[in-house]
Amino acid sequence: MVLEQELAHIRRRDYLIKLLAFLVLVVHWFNPLMWMSFVLMSKDMEMSCDESVLRKLGNGAKAGYSHSLLAFSVKRGRVLSGSPLAFGHNSIHARIKNVLSYKQPKVGLVAAASIVSLLFMVGFMANPAGKMERSVDQVNKLASVWADALVSRDGQPRYEMMSPAMKEQFKQEQAARRGENWNYSIGVSSPWVADYAIRITV
Repeated sequence: MVLEQELAHIRRRDYLIKLLAFLVLVVHWFNPLMWMSFVLMSKDMEMSCDESVLRKLGNGAKAGYSHSLLAFSVKRGRVLSGSPLAFGHNSIHARIKNVLSYKQPKVGLVAAASIVSLLFMVGFMANPAGKMERSVDQVNKLASVWADALVSRDGQPRYEMMSPAMKEQFKQEQAARRGENWNYSIGVSSPWVADYAIRITV
């Protein structure tokens, strides 16, 4: 049974996946989230292969397989037991509990879960062109209003675009420059702008 579990690792190319994950961990050794991800990935990898063995051997193999896991466990209680690239010695207690409580999922339930997951993936990956175009057009219009105000030195169009807090700040700045009879003129001390071009990158 233990041999069958190791063969499941080989069939899934887990030795390559774990090596790649370990190389990423070496590069990002300072990030605690990477360590946690590596430990959880190793644990899930073992449990997935355990379930693969039970699907092949049936529920009657639960007791014998649990005893085999317990017999082959070493150095329990450590975050990474032995070599971090080794299989079979991670989270023995959790793996045995998972084996004993494992129930083979029904085909219909698995199919439904797969369809729902696929729909979510498609939904999150989709990027509606119409919505993107509307967003770009809106940004372009706002940028044009802002630039036109600079060319004409008339700050009122900009003022209308501002939030209440920014409007209040604009009033205070204009009043500080021009007194009580302030107006919406802007950029008086700046060079005159003759022309402009708007470039939006997405």
